[in-house]
Amino acid sequence: MNGEVTVFDNFYTKYENATTFISFANAEAIRDQLESDIKAHKMSAEKYAYLSKTYVFLKNYKKSIEYAKKAVKLDKNYAYGYIRIAFGYAKEGNKKETLKYCKMAERLNQNNFFNKTFLIIFYNFCEDYEHAEELFRELIKENDNTAPYLYNIGLVYDAVKEDPVNAEYYYKLALDAGYKDKFNLYYNLADCYSEMQDIDNTEIFIAKCLEMYSNQDLMEKKADCISYRGRYKEAHDILKNLYYTTENKKWIVIKLAKLYERANQPKKALHYYKFALELPGDNEPVYQILATFLEQEEE
Repeated sequence: MNGEVTVFDNFYTKYENATTFISFANAEAIRDQLESDIKAHKMSAEKYAYLSKTYVFLKNYKKSIEYAKKAVKLDKNYAYGYIRIAFGYAKEGNKKETLKYCKMAERLNQNNFFNKTFLIIFYNFCEDYEHAEELFRELIKENDNTAPYLYNIGLVYDAVKEDPVNAEYYYKLALDAGYKDKFNLYYNLADCYSEMQDIDNTEIFIAKCLEMYSNQDLMEKKADCISYRGRYKEAHDILKNLYYTTENKKWIVIKLAKLYERANQPKKALHYYKFALELPGDNEPVYQILATFLEQEEE
C-alpha cells in the first residue's frame, strides 16, 4: 500500500468512493500505514476511526478504543468515532460503556443507514431490544436498494436476529448489486450457509475467501466441510498444520477429536480428548465434551 490511500470503512457514508475496505485480509497493512501517518502528523478523525477498526480485526480491543477516542477528541461531533468506541467496548463485553457511547453517537443525529446498523447491534447487545427493533423498522422503511444498504439489512438479520435464511437473502442481493467489500461479504455468506448446513455453498464461499486471504478460522471451516464429505485424512492434515501454527493448540486438538468422532473412530477421538486435557488452558469445556462423547459411546 504505497502513497496516500484513503481507507473507507464498509459502514461509512463515503462507501461509493471507497478504494479499500478493512478486513482480516488487510487489517495489519492498513494499521501500519495509518500508524506511519501518526508519525508524519497526517491524522484526522476519520483516520483514527479506521485505525481503531483495524485493531478490532487484530483483536486488540484496548487499542481499538484508544484510537477511537482520539477520533472524537479531534472532532467531538463525529458520530462514527463514538460508534467505534462503542464497538470496542462491546467486543470487551462492557455493556455499560457500549450503551454510553452508543447513545452519544445517536444524539448527534447522523443516523444514516450505515450508523443505524451499528446502533441496532449495540442496543440489542445492551438488551434494549425494544429500541433496537424500533431502529430496525426505521431501517427497513428506508427501502434503499443500493448494495451497501442491502448488505446492512443482511447484517442485522445475521448478527442481531440470528436468522441465516434472511441474512443470506439480503447478502445475495447485495452481491448481485455489486457490493464492493467482497471479502467480508463472502465471509458472512460462508457463515450463513454453514448455519443452514449447506455444505456446497459453504465450500464455495470459503474458497472465494481463501483466494484473497487465509486465516485459522477459514482453514478450520474448510476442514469441517471436507470432513463432512468423508475426506478425513485431508481434514486431519489441515488441522495438524494449524496445530503447529496456532497459540490455541487445545482447541485444534478438540477439533481433531471431533473429526475422529465423525469418522466413527472412537479410540482415536478419545486419544485426542485425553491429549487436549494435558495441554494448557481451561479443561472444564473439554470435560463437558468428553462426558457427552463417553455417554454416546456407552449407548
